[in-house]
Amino acid sequence: MKKLILVAVAFFAISSLSGFSQIAGPIHYSHGELFDQSGNVIVEPQVITMLGDSLYKATYLGAHRQYKTGMTLVKVGIPVILAGMVASVVGTIHMIPEEDGSGKREDVEPGWVALSVCGYVATFCGGACICTGIPLASLGKGRLSWIADEYNVKSAAAPKEPYISLGPCRNGLGIAVNF
Repeated sequence: MKKLILVAVAFFAISSLSGFSQIAGPIHYSHGELFDQSGNVIVEPQVITMLGDSLYKATYLGAHRQYKTGMTLVKVGIPVILAGMVASVVGTIHMIPEEDGSGKREDVEPGWVALSVCGYVATFCGGACICTGIPLASLGKGRLSWIADEYNVKSAAAPKEPYISLGPCRNGLGIAVNF
């Protein structure tokens, strides 16, 4: 009985490890991730197996980082712009001198000037983040789409031979004929 349990555990461990290399059908790219045809995210070990180590290191890693960096810059830039706009408007409104009844104007407090200037600087920095992030995300997205297209072309061109596999199914252990 112990041997049977040990064999079953070893079988499922081996089948789960070999599952990383089994991507059947075309893949597609969306929102910084590669997906198989059933809509599951393709995890990093599967990507390495699919693309090969050289293409993975040379293209995929750079493109994935480029996309993620661009999207992070855009996501940071939007709230920084909004906060900067609010600060600059509030500071500017409080810098407008008010007249008292004697015809004299009150002096502008330096804190409101500083708030207004900081708001303008924050708006500029947020705009720089967005202007840098959008091209980075677009380039990374294009490179990742190219990787998916190249994989689909190469996998469709390869002749497929029928094979039989033994693996887990909903009722236990099953045999699948793939052709």
